[in-house]
Amino acid sequence: MALDVWGLRGPVVAWLLALAWLPTLASADVPVFQVADLDTGSQVRSSFPAAELVVGGQAYFAASTPGTGRELWVSDGTPAGTRLVSDICPGACSANPGNLTLVGGRIYFGADDGLRGREIWSTDGTAGGTTLVADLFPGRTGSNPTQLTALGAILVFSAISATIEDDGNGGFEFESVGRELHRSDGTSSGTALVRDLWEGDSGNVDGLRSFGGQVYFAAKDEVSVDPDGDGVFELVTQGLELWRSDGTSAGTELFLDLATDDTSSSPMELTVAGGLLFFSAAEGGLGTGRNLWRTDGSVAGSIDLGAPSGQMLDPLHMVEWQGELYFSGTDVFTGRELWRSDGTVAGTNLVADWNLQTASSSPRELTPVGSTLFFNAKGATGGRELHRLDGSGVALVIDLQPTGGSDPKELIAFGSRVLFSAKGQGVAREPHISDGSSAGTQLLADIRPNSVGSAPTGFQEIGSVAIFAANDGVTGTELWITDGQSSGTGQLANLATDVASGRPEALEALGGQVLFSATDGVFGRELWASGGPGGTTQRLADLKTGGPSSDPQDLTAFGGEVFFSADATGTGRELHASDGTSSGTRLVADLEAFGGSDPQQFVPLSSMLLFTATNLFTARELYQTDGVTTDIVADLFPSGVGSEPTEVTPIDADRVVFAADGVTNGVEPHLSDGTSAGTLLIEDVNPMPLADSSPSGFAASGGLVYFAAGDGVSGRELYVTDAAVTSAARVGDLIVGPGGAVPQELVALAGGGVLFSAADPVAGRELWSSDGTDVGSGLLLDIHSGFLSSFPERFTPYQGQVLFRANDGLHGTELWISDGTVAGTRLVKDIHAGPAGSYPDHFVEVDGLMLFQACDFEEGCEAWASDGTQAGTRRVGRVALGPTSSSPVEFTAAGPWIFFRADDGSTGEELWALDRAALQNDPDQDGIDASVDNCLLEPNPSQLDTDGDAFGNACDCDFDQSGRCDIADFGIFTPDFQSTSDAGTGTDMDGNGSVGIADFDLFLKGFSTTLPGPSAPIP
Repeated sequence: MALDVWGLRGPVVAWLLALAWLPTLASADVPVFQVADLDTGSQVRSSFPAAELVVGGQAYFAASTPGTGRELWVSDGTPAGTRLVSDICPGACSANPGNLTLVGGRIYFGADDGLRGREIWSTDGTAGGTTLVADLFPGRTGSNPTQLTALGAILVFSAISATIEDDGNGGFEFESVGRELHRSDGTSSGTALVRDLWEGDSGNVDGLRSFGGQVYFAAKDEVSVDPDGDGVFELVTQGLELWRSDGTSAGTELFLDLATDDTSSSPMELTVAGGLLFFSAAEGGLGTGRNLWRTDGSVAGSIDLGAPSGQMLDPLHMVEWQGELYFSGTDVFTGRELWRSDGTVAGTNLVADWNLQTASSSPRELTPVGSTLFFNAKGATGGRELHRLDGSGVALVIDLQPTGGSDPKELIAFGSRVLFSAKGQGVAREPHISDGSSAGTQLLADIRPNSVGSAPTGFQEIGSVAIFAANDGVTGTELWITDGQSSGTGQLANLATDVASGRPEALEALGGQVLFSATDGVFGRELWASGGPGGTTQRLADLKTGGPSSDPQDLTAFGGEVFFSADATGTGRELHASDGTSSGTRLVADLEAFGGSDPQQFVPLSSMLLFTATNLFTARELYQTDGVTTDIVADLFPSGVGSEPTEVTPIDADRVVFAADGVTNGVEPHLSDGTSAGTLLIEDVNPMPLADSSPSGFAASGGLVYFAAGDGVSGRELYVTDAAVTSAARVGDLIVGPGGAVPQELVALAGGGVLFSAADPVAGRELWSSDGTDVGSGLLLDIHSGFLSSFPERFTPYQGQVLFRANDGLHGTELWISDGTVAGTRLVKDIHAGPAGSYPDHFVEVDGLMLFQACDFEEGCEAWASDGTQAGTRRVGRVALGPTSSSPVEFTAAGPWIFFRADDGSTGEELWALDRAALQNDPDQDGIDASVDNCLLEPNPSQLDTDGDAFGNACDCDFDQSGRCDIADFGIFTPDFQSTSDAGTGTDMDGNGSVGIADFDLFLKGFSTTLPGPSAPIP
């Protein structure tokens, strides 16, 4: 009996429409699956948006999300137009962009990419157009630029740059020039120090303000003088005074030295009003009081405006309104009140003594709105309320909170009204708006109706709307919007989604499962296991009973089990193991009865697992276990002190090397085969009594063991020992002098020798190599030519070569590969085109491919794979859509799956998986190479393509060629169902000559997807 398709049509259509709401992965190369949402609860996360600059109808701001950290965002006032500009510090780390300044059509700002410290960046509002301008302080210190100011077509700013100097011992060091004036034309070569006013690292340029084609600022300098005329010069300071600059060294000069001795007038609050530059200064030096000054750009035109009463005005909160300066000033008779100045002594006077006699109204938040000046001031009752100044004088606008004051803050002009944050009667701090009248002042929204309030902040006007940050108590501090009406005030975007995360950590494969540490929000962080999508995902044990966490750590496979450290009820943190079942999860050894032995640094050898642990009698030493018997290997530092082994590294199947502190030798390199007799000191590299050579970076290659250490004389250099590991010798003095080359990240080469990063004063930190001899050790390639560094790092062996990341100065930090030769060292791929870099990280080799996280910024930080070639480097899994990053980490292959942790932006950091087979060149395993396969992810061995649109039938349910597989296509499919003909439309998707259940299954997979072409991945 034939299936009644039409009778089922209603329910099936309803089901299909429900499927349309499921998320799709139309642009992913390989399907990704969320294995489990372990913690389905919620937690309040805040993005803390802070709008800073409006350009071209868009507001630029910093905001924080779990996947990207605190980065640069932009909004046009619509949800669709609110987006991440660029994840400058890729993944969850934060660039913390700030000091946004528009110069010549580009926005400049300070940011930290996690590699070079805080430096100057610029953007055109796109990810591809967001670039580092210059690295003024090489290394990770950063120049920390502030006071970014437009001076015509150039940018001037205060920063702490550095030069590379000879350290006098054959090495080099960075010499800071202190906080001085810098300039930039937007290029690296055009970004430089203007002038070093205070020689050394004591500069303090501050308060930059453009005026009359120059920039004025406060700074200290040192000058060389000959006070006695005897030819003996000495350096003297002129204090913190007013300087100006046209952006050139020759055009940078001391403008006014108001405190004529070596004290400082400390000019502050530089404000342009009515064609004059006003500022506050202490003419008599520190402690003499501050007065109001103005200048027209000439020394003769610089005047102390004083006060009619003869007292110091101490001007604050300066603002231009109607061509004059308004400010909060003091007078001995009236206290702190509202003042004005037209730039003359006679025209500098009190506007109104609002809080009569010596009591102060202390005006602040002075905000011009057309013909009205709004401000916050104290009235006679002592509460702070909204006031105004207009043609009729000073007046209270409204007493919003009679019992203590509404304290209006964050005032901005919004059309012809003022937008602000204030407290009200029965309302905590919320957004308000006013036209200057009592009747025209209203609460816009009680966003958080309780005693706390939403604390709105950072109002920025964008055309007919304004955005701001507020906390509704449910979604945290997020982005809100208002059009000036209560009905038009609401949340614009919840950038940091409020979800709890299982956050799987320490993933380790065991058979076809992956074991890991995670939390479900109920039992705390415990041991879990998963068989992948469609398999079982379960908590194996509640070792710390109830809600507290046992927090499993250092999961390491050995002898058919996974060993780990956990803080269990009754034992403290001790050694545990699991065979992947609940019944097979056990305590291996309780080594310390009083609080736990805290096992760490697990290293599996052929017959034992080595680790470090501590107990009351020996402190931290090296231990071993075979899963049954567990004991100390050797007490290298007796009497309960502990040798504190670190850097425990296998050099073959039966031995490790490590750093440890001996009784008389300090921290030196040691060897162990897991027995007491076979554990010994290799060499006392630093022979001074109790001195440390602090060995690190052990790498075994070609019968030799390499490491970095310091002998106390030659700096930190490269050392090598032979296979017998009985002594160690320095491999030359790579950098002569006590500074040393400081080798880092040593990694073995397949043919013998090692690659590593090291630094010298000529090339900076670059790629080096060694074959264990003096002549065979040195700089391999200066990737970033000149003294600037490429900072090679994340060295990972791959197919006889080494993959790593580096910055050549042109492509940003990208993926590189080396076979240990100059010719064999090259950029693999510029994943994020241009100088920004993709910052590849978290490398793990799986089935001949290197898996890693990389950031192309248009689509966030996602999973990539590489075979070491440009063509073979591609994104393989996309968890979070749009520019948001899922930040995948801990790639772990187990069974048919590659597990990892990622954040899709809606469920938090959870367990995800990639299909291992789908990573290969034939991801659907149909015998057709992916380069020509017309269905990448669905087997289509016949390559049948009925409608000739380059989409194979097996992945093409867009029968009507509309560009989408939807309900119209279902209408085409149903008449052919259970027939032997597809009427030439391609409804025979599996190519078996009839349209049946298998075709219906394929149709459902593609339903409600926009086909990406040239082949159509099916989720």
